[in-house]
Amino acid sequence: MPLGERIAYSGKWNSNVPACVSCHGPNGVGVAPSFSMLMGQNKDYLINQLNAWKNDQRPPGVLGTMVTISKALSEEEIEAVAEYFSSQGGSL
Repeated sequence: MPLGERIAYSGKWNSNVPACVSCHGPNGVGVAPSFSMLMGQNKDYLINQLNAWKNDQRPPGVLGTMVTISKALSEEEIEAVAEYFSSQGGSL
């Protein structure tokens, strides 16, 4: 299973990163209003948002979880997750 898909569905438990779909819903469809849609989102947008949380340049959001999650992901992992969700169906 490719890295991005593995993180999306299984997380990275050795670093306390839950599966993306555990909050963002099946296939990353989103759970409004708190958890945005990831499926079909622009890859660069996803990378920029994750890096903004990682670098404390974006408010923490619901429960502050995305700051913790993004800081536990490497640049390679951020790229892989963004690539995975951007390649999934759906359109925004």
